[in-house]
Amino acid sequence: MEAKLRRKFIFVSMSSLMTVLILLVAGINIFHYSVQVRSQETLLDLIIENAGIPPVPPPKKPDRPFQEFKPLSPETGFTTRYFIVRSDQAGTIHAADMDFIASVSEEQAEEYVQKILQKGKSSGFYGDYRFRTYRDGDETVFVFLNSSNELQSIKLLAATSIIIVLIVSAAVFVLLCLTSKVAIRPFIKNVERQKQFITNAGHELKTPLTSIATSADVLALTQGENEWLVNIRKQTLRLTKLVGELVALSRLDEEDLIQEQAPFSLSDAIWETVEPFLGLAQAAGKSFEQDIEDGLSYCGNQSDIQKMLSILLDNAIKYSDAGGSIRLNVRKLKRNIVIKLY
Repeated sequence: MEAKLRRKFIFVSMSSLMTVLILLVAGINIFHYSVQVRSQETLLDLIIENAGIPPVPPPKKPDRPFQEFKPLSPETGFTTRYFIVRSDQAGTIHAADMDFIASVSEEQAEEYVQKILQKGKSSGFYGDYRFRTYRDGDETVFVFLNSSNELQSIKLLAATSIIIVLIVSAAVFVLLCLTSKVAIRPFIKNVERQKQFITNAGHELKTPLTSIATSADVLALTQGENEWLVNIRKQTLRLTKLVGELVALSRLDEEDLIQEQAPFSLSDAIWETVEPFLGLAQAAGKSFEQDIEDGLSYCGNQSDIQKMLSILLDNAIKYSDAGGSIRLNVRKLKRNIVIKLY
């Protein structure tokens, strides 16, 4: 049981951590991407409005914090790489301003224009360039802004974020493996105390119950049977059975039972357990329907599973509504076997 609880503790902790890290990293990267795109759009606006980037005065102090994430500097006009192409609706280039770009020829610029016309987009990214198109009379103007540094920054942050998430997750996983035993120790001790209490209570109750049953038998021999002795025997038998069920349930999760596991026919075991309760349900005036899939097999402790099912069936017959119905459904669902009693 301890190993199972440790696995669950590690799984839940890692799932929570991964969810928080993924949301945090995704938020940071989306925010960074939007800032970079907004910066490029600001430059495109400036280029379109002024047919280039004019000299920019020193930036003013923003009125609000984070009002401008990347203010333009006097060097912007000299460091920004862009080119402008004018074409007709067919994509034939009429003019190309290549003065502010050295890595792109007019032939390459025409190829870029043709690709964008095929996609039918008015703005976006094409390769390392942020582009925007607009109409100027009969011409379509294509403005391409080199965004290689910004794209590299976006990719670098994404890669760094993934590496950080992996490193943090691995470190936390190792830490959880080392400390999970200590973390679940109070819960394990509490469960062990409960089991010990049930076991001790069971043993302590067996002695007086046996004494009561023996005394009832002696009274029956000396004074004869009467309704009071019959009731004492009935209630004593019921309490003895309940004590046995409590002790059996408290032992179901004990690790020493794992050694007793073996493959067996679950369908046959369930039918064998159900059969004695058919008459009991009929005598109690309750309908009992069974839907048990044939050919089900299971690797486990057959005796304990039958005991558990017997307890559930006994309680269902005793405590269900008068004239009610009891249904037992046993089905294989993917890799699991589901037992429903309702």
